[in-house]
Amino acid sequence: MLTFLSYLNEALPLLLGALAFGAAALIAAALVSKRAGRPLTAGRGLWIFVAAAYVFALLGLLLIRPARPGDFRQLSLDLFYCYREAARGFEALDMINILMNILLFLPFGFLGALAAGERRRGWLVIPLGFALSLAAEALQYLLARGIADVDDLFNNTLGVVCGWALARFCLSARAGRLRRGLASLLLALLCISPPFVTLAFSAASPYGSSEFDPRGAEALAGREISFSAEASAFLDALAEAPPAVYTVRTGTLEDAYAAADEFFGLFGLGRSAADESLYDDDAWLYSEGRSYFLRYEYAGPTLWYQRMGVRSSGGVPLSEAEAREAAAAWGVDIPAGAVMTRGEDGSYVFSLEPSDGKGGSAVLRFAEDGLSEVVWRIYDLERSGSARALDEAGCVSALESGAYSCWGAVPEGAIDIGSAWVEYTLDSKACYRPVLFLGCGGAEFHIPLRPEA
Repeated sequence: MLTFLSYLNEALPLLLGALAFGAAALIAAALVSKRAGRPLTAGRGLWIFVAAAYVFALLGLLLIRPARPGDFRQLSLDLFYCYREAARGFEALDMINILMNILLFLPFGFLGALAAGERRRGWLVIPLGFALSLAAEALQYLLARGIADVDDLFNNTLGVVCGWALARFCLSARAGRLRRGLASLLLALLCISPPFVTLAFSAASPYGSSEFDPRGAEALAGREISFSAEASAFLDALAEAPPAVYTVRTGTLEDAYAAADEFFGLFGLGRSAADESLYDDDAWLYSEGRSYFLRYEYAGPTLWYQRMGVRSSGGVPLSEAEAREAAAAWGVDIPAGAVMTRGEDGSYVFSLEPSDGKGGSAVLRFAEDGLSEVVWRIYDLERSGSARALDEAGCVSALESGAYSCWGAVPEGAIDIGSAWVEYTLDSKACYRPVLFLGCGGAEFHIPLRPEA
């Protein structure tokens, strides 16, 4: 709801301008009709008002608005990319983007079909709408107003067809041709259904999108791919004991407020002292001036505390017990099973292998005068199944098809996998899933391990 309200607030000046332009067009049409001796009918006047307001709003949304610092030029020719992304991990912005691109051109088809009436060539509004959308996408690219996207062209055209079908339904119902009207209504429903069908596919899966999901990776087909003895041994062991998949116990908005109150209470602050911004998918409460952050991600709080101005050269040489004690004094209770490693920058990383109880990690940095930074991500877990392990052939297939993500530059020539390991990541549906990492020189290949059916 808040996301929708933010969009409405941003579009309000454009909406008022469109209404004013529509009223001006109506007045002008009424004066012209009166001078010609043909009074303007109420129906035609309403059509002129709505059509003028719509054209103004459409041009304003797509082209007229002034350039912004974040504007850029990009071309996307990957058809149905937005649907694939939404089906893998649906989010509020996915729904808004797809649905708004359909609804944006629905009035064009509706108004155009009403103007054509019962003429046989009324269907020409559909290719005309397609051409208008194509021109808008081309101008967006030329004027650097964002992504010129073939998916937008497809969704805009769906909107034109949907509007045309709705108009045909109205005209047929008025003329008493109910069978033809129902066929038009069915076509309109089919045109508006893709985002809802995508939402249903996404809702049917307990797994959401992850930062390690494959995204346009280079297909390595034809490249020689080999594995070291260490990597092969790890994959063999993984096949014998497939990693578990966990569901994170989710929280509510009230839980986020309670966590924020406790977090800011450590500094003698109340939540009212912090700026608040609530999103559909998580609550993010923070006090930017003091650099105290708390983000509530689907399941549990991710804390981040950083004392500005505190610098540490190599950190403070604390033992694990001293680091635990210092963290506990601040309010962070590191679980007993967490394993500590020492970073080169003086940080302490406590990694907790997932079990039926908890999983995650905490990063602590200390300066001479105390704790300087905490990043805390420890989740309460419930086992929900196992993932399918990949053998060498499965890894090769994923790399050759581009079904991986990668950090670092992909090496030229032969691909020699020197090491393999598994790390867990929290996805957009609070599922704590294993990801297979393959080390190759300075690059890391990431292949999400899919849950067993």
